Amino acid sequence: MKKFLFLILILYVISLAQTSFFVPFSISGELPNLILIFVIFFVLLEDPKENLGFFVSLFGGLFIDIFSSHLLGTTTILLLITAFLLKKLSYSLKKMTFFWFSLLSLAALIFYKLFLDFILYFIQEPALKIDYFRISPGTLLSVELIYSFVLLLVGFHLIDFFKKYVRFLSKKT
Repeated sequence: MKKFLFLILILYVISLAQTSFFVPFSISGELPNLILIFVIFFVLLEDPKENLGFFVSLFGGLFIDIFSSHLLGTTTILLLITAFLLKKLSYSLKKMTFFWFSLLSLAALIFYKLFLDFILYFIQEPALKIDYFRISPGTLLSVELIYSFVLLLVGFHLIDFFKKYVRFLSKKT
């Protein structure tokens, strides 16, 4: 129970930080989706037999929906689908290497971006639908996607470094 409450608190702090603190760090007006990044980390780096990543994606999606103008439940369902696909793909891997982490996280970012744009195209007002959804290299290589991907790669290396450091300290004592 404490673990669930702690994760909800972390997701709440991340969503508040994304909507307030990290706004000055935008590049061309784009911010990385920190909750999506947290969900990807959590799903790919947890034990493949555990299902806590679905809990994280459920509450992460709810916080994104609450703090955005999207229809409530849109991002929640999309994050749950993304977590499910990542879990299925990572289940077949024996170890999460940098290559597989990079490939799966990039695929998750592209999947999330494309389907969110696709869903939002159909649920917004007709006057706003002009040229909103176009699949192009610009859509796939958006600043938000690249920004999020770089943060994922840096985060993976930091987590790997801390794991090795903890192992080193435990061997030393």
